[in-house]
Amino acid sequence: MLLQKWRSPEDDAAAVEYILMIVSTGSWWHDVSIHATGTFGDQKVMLLLGTGLWPSEQRLLFMGKESDNCEHLHMVGVQDKDKLLLLEDLAVKERKFRLVAAVHAIAHRVLVSAVHVVAQCRLVTAAHAVTRRRLPTATAYAIAQHRAHHGRRAHRHLMLQCTSPAALHTSRFVPFAYCL
Repeated sequence: MLLQKWRSPEDDAAAVEYILMIVSTGSWWHDVSIHATGTFGDQKVMLLLGTGLWPSEQRLLFMGKESDNCEHLHMVGVQDKDKLLLLEDLAVKERKFRLVAAVHAIAHRVLVSAVHVVAQCRLVTAAHAVTRRRLPTATAYAIAQHRAHHGRRAHRHLMLQCTSPAALHTSRFVPFAYCL
């Protein structure tokens, strides 16, 4: 007895053909499996996961020519295990570089402003100590300037330099840590 399998046209349409494509990005190789009737736009979306480049940032070259996102792979002649070259769009790369440079410039300005504000706050605190007659004027401003440039730990050395022995024995003297 001989049995033959009968296939309907719907079964043939259900049999999906996938092709394997090798995509090169400089020193990296990506093997991507995609539907044979897919488009270059679909291919770019698949490459987003592997490369991190958005489809608008990618340029796909097949046989030295760049194709549009709406062109179908099988219409251009892409077959199984064909090689594609992926390049990053230079205009997008330059835009990213300018954006990163602008962010760094803003961060630098904010940091410089913050340091300036801290120094001004220390000077105001020193002026407040002088107006309340806790420290001599020269001593308070010298301590504030020194702390603004050298940090908190340098105050003991400066305290010994700026205060006179007579100031240490007066009843008006308040220790540095209490003043600032």
